[in-house]
Parts: sequence; structure tokens; C-alpha cells
Amino acid sequence: MNWISNVVRPKIRNYFARRDTPENLWIKCPETGQLVFYKDVEANQFVIPGSNYHMRMGAMMRLKSMFDNETWFDIAIPAVPLDPLKFRDEVRYADRLRDARTKTGTNDAIKLGFGKLEGLPVVIGVQDFDFMGGSLGMAAGEAVIKGLQTAAERGMPCIMFAASGGARMQEGIMSLMQLPRTTVAVESLREAKKPYIESLIVREFSQISSNWRSAETAQLYLNRHKIPAIWDIDTRALVRHIRKVGALRGVVAT
Repeated sequence: MNWISNVVRPKIRNYFARRDTPENLWIKCPETGQLVFYKDVEANQFVIPGSNYHMRMGAMMRLKSMFDNETWFDIAIPAVPLDPLKFRDEVRYADRLRDARTKTGTNDAIKLGFGKLEGLPVVIGVQDFDFMGGSLGMAAGEAVIKGLQTAAERGMPCIMFAASGGARMQEGIMSLMQLPRTTVAVESLREAKKPYIESLIVREFSQISSNWRSAETAQLYLNRHKIPAIWDIDTRALVRHIRKVGALRGVVAT
């Protein structure tokens, strides 16, 4: 009786037990509603095979897709104060940071690495939109600067995947201070005569004049529409023109 109770019955229960399906086994295409096998989307670099819809990629997955053999060295980011203003709204800022780190597996909105791309050495930085919207705080600013400095010192290009660039309100003026600092870092790489390449991976231009990619991205836009150099005009003039041509909606000039 003990043998039947202890061995046979558990085996029978296990055999007929309901097997749970992993939550991430399928992905639903936001554009067509089609269900696609997760592994197929991952193998296609998170582009839905049928609709060609580009899903959002996390920072780690982006780095894996860029570096040869999915191999790179992480670049350590200088430590910064966790919550300099002791900010609190509905939730403490320190708690928001902890939740974002648990969700993304990264310490802040930007992750850096250096390795080889098609056999050539390169520094790559990825801004993770899932980390508080990719907002720019002290840690993210230090990451951008560290990546650009590393590229200049090692004599290699720097590629930055920008997902947002908005200032992180929980850090106030200290977040805004990162804007001129990152701009100076871009110039240092330019002086080293090494390429600086930007890739916009989230379709938004609401921060076109207030982040480290502004000098490059805004200038390309202005050249295309034959507008005077951005540094010779007021920011509001740029916003008015973009609204006029219909390329930007709902932007508040500051």
C-alpha cells in the first residue's frame, strides 16, 4: 500500500498534471495582431517576420546583436549619488530606481560596452527606454561621457543608440547639467578624429534641442530643410518651423 501511495499515485498525477505554458512563448504583433513564436522574433533581431514591425529591444539584447560573437567587455560607469535631492512624489525616487533596475537588469538607463563589430574595435552605448523612459540623469550622463572618453582614449568609433534623452525630473538641475557636459564629450571625440554615430531607436523628437544628440540630429534636420544653423537661432524658432512642416506635434518650447 505504501508503494502504491508513495510511488505510483504521484507518477500518475505528474503524468496528467497540467503543464504551464511560458508567458513569453508567443509575441503579439502590435500592428497586425498576429501571434509569432518568440524564438523566431528573437532570431530575426526582434523584427516581426510577417509585418516587418520592429519590436523594442533591451540594452543587453541590443549589445548582443551588435558585437561580433555576442562578446564584449562592459565599461564601468563612475558612481554617482543615488538620490541627491531625496525626491518623493507618489513613490520615493530611490524605490523607482530599485524597481527599474530589477525590471531591466541594468544599473541605469545607459549600458556601455566595447568589443569588435565586423572585426573593428568600437564602443557602443545603448539607452534603455524601459529604464524610466531612458531619461537622462547623473548616472546616464556619466555613462555617455565615459563611453565617449573611452572611445577617444582607445582611438575607436563610438555608436550610441538613443531611446529618449529627456531630463529626469527627480534629479532637477543636476540632470540638466549633464547636457553641456555630454556635448563637450562629443566634441572631444570629434577632436580625436574618430566617428560618432547615433541611431534613434524610439520614434520621438520631443527632446531634439535638449540632449547630447541634439548637435548632430538637429543639424541634419536643419540642413535638410535649409534652415540656418541651430546655434544661430532661438530654440522656439526651430520648434515653430517643425510644427509648420508637420514633423513634430505637441512640443512645448522652453
